[in-house]
Amino acid sequence: MNYKSHVLLVFPSVFSLTRRDELVTSVKEKLLTRDIAVHDIILEDACLVLIVSDVVEAVATTLEMFGVDKVAIAKRIPKQFRQELCLRVSSSE
Repeated sequence: MNYKSHVLLVFPSVFSLTRRDELVTSVKEKLLTRDIAVHDIILEDACLVLIVSDVVEAVATTLEMFGVDKVAIAKRIPKQFRQELCLRVSSSE
């Protein structure tokens, strides 16, 4: 998988909701120990979005961590698509 087309979604457990910064640090350190490059980390409301070099290996690594409830792989879509869709919906009236 190309790291630019897929991202890793990490959903924190109830225990780590108040300690998101510590969770980000521990996830990043754990991935780096497995030689998985972390290109970017984006904090969303319900999850952490990580752009990594090997998404499949990153899923296997983060599943076993304390403070992580669920892990998923998602396909990235360009931001332009969402903007274009909004323009088409609003201009169809």
